[in-house]
Amino acid sequence: TSGASLVRQMPPSAETRIEPVPPDCGAADAFLRSARRFVSDGQNAGLSSESRYALLYDGIHNATLAVLAAAGRRVTLGLGHHAKTIEEAGRLLGPESVEVIGRADSARRVRNRIQYETREVSESQALAMISDAETLLAMDTTYVRSHCCPADAPATNPPTAVTKRRVSRPPPPR
Repeated sequence: TSGASLVRQMPPSAETRIEPVPPDCGAADAFLRSARRFVSDGQNAGLSSESRYALLYDGIHNATLAVLAAAGRRVTLGLGHHAKTIEEAGRLLGPESVEVIGRADSARRVRNRIQYETREVSESQALAMISDAETLLAMDTTYVRSHCCPADAPATNPPTAVTKRRVSRPPPPR
């Protein structure tokens, strides 16, 4: 049984949706730092094309999470939450992002085939992803900087709160 058929056999998850949350500049900045590391690592010519592609996709995904954190949005976990994250980031970034967001969504599908169907990608596909990842990272960084607080501001929510259901925590000591 291939990974793809196992994925299709999974029961559907709860509906994925966008929820408003307080904007979180600290989380947005943390996601951007993580995205930069993934994009940098994805340029390592010593890795396989599949590994590079997956790392570059992870950079794109984290960059889109930064946009959502800065905007005070989060995508609930469920079937299609990566697609919904990319879609919402594109909506927030505006019309100038349409082409690169479309390619990011295509990259999501290729990355899923790499992971769940053990498909291979060519070196040229991995190289093309570098350009898209860098372009989207630059757009997302500009968005975060223009819609959020300074990079050194403390997080108001932990970074995991952007993608996971909020857990009650006691207030921080004063």
